[in-house]
Amino acid sequence: MTKITKQFVGLGDITALRVICDHCGASLSLPIMSNVFGLPENCPSCKYDWYQNYGNGPNIGNIALRLVQNVKALRNALDLETKANTNVHVSLDVEVNGLDVSPFSSNRDA
Repeated sequence: MTKITKQFVGLGDITALRVICDHCGASLSLPIMSNVFGLPENCPSCKYDWYQNYGNGPNIGNIALRLVQNVKALRNALDLETKANTNVHVSLDVEVNGLDVSPFSSNRDA
């Protein structure tokens, strides 16, 4: 049986997009509210080419950058709407299969 846990994450709770190198395990955070200009094509630690086996498909770095920029734009727009007393709230619905990520779980990753 698969356990599915749903979490709702408010846009204000999203601080960064984290990228982890499959080759060496190094991680890189793209802060949502900073001026992020792109995701490197190589790991900053081991210099492994992150896209070498991806072929001619869409550039993952560009897609990740657009995600960061769009979350930032949506947060800013909602901040303006909140100040204008508009009653709208946006959150991400996150499903985690097989792992309890609730704040009261003893299984949480550190």
